[in-house]
Amino acid sequence: MTQEYRKEKNGIIYEIAKPEHYEDMKRLFLHDFMDREPLSMAAGHNNEFKTDEEKESEIMRKWLTPLHESQLSILAKDAATNEIIGLRTCKILRKGCKKESNIEGSISSYLEDLKNFDLFEKYGVEEIIEFTFLVVKHTHTRQGIAKELVLKAMELAKERGFCAVTVIATNPITISMFEKLNFDILKELSISDYTIDGVKAFPNAVEGHIGKLYGKKLL
Repeated sequence: MTQEYRKEKNGIIYEIAKPEHYEDMKRLFLHDFMDREPLSMAAGHNNEFKTDEEKESEIMRKWLTPLHESQLSILAKDAATNEIIGLRTCKILRKGCKKESNIEGSISSYLEDLKNFDLFEKYGVEEIIEFTFLVVKHTHTRQGIAKELVLKAMELAKERGFCAVTVIATNPITISMFEKLNFDILKELSISDYTIDGVKAFPNAVEGHIGKLYGKKLL
């Protein structure tokens, strides 16, 4: 049986995301992540998912279902209303296991290039926790909830015996947050200048925008 995890701070409850939270997670992801995530915006996916219900359902099944099934993802819930207002999804990477992408096209190519780094050698581990999506409902931003989701996810990972975490950040706010939390900068890659076969992959990208691969040893 999976151990429970539940912490409360400033009227926000932090607990493990479970299958019964799937629809709330999907809604939060579509309406509060896709609209603001620079890589999705640069690829035009923030509008595409809202207009293609079949593709939306397929991608949500591929992206979110395996993540909450790992029992390592953390959600934030308003203690007064019980509304889910934040989510930090996580998955386990294992040395020697092939990485499979649930994303197609330019985003997949970009992320594969940015992730081309030996995390296992860097941190001397056989398994590492990858932070994937981080989202806070737009009505609850600038309250420190995103930072708490990251801290709670690291705490849970450490409790479960993991020694290191990794994450890719493309949003300037999250980039700043991870660096203030003393994550190691392992690799950087331009979004605006990224090309595939000599053609810019993200024509909608803001000039100078970059993504960063981070890692951190859990002490």
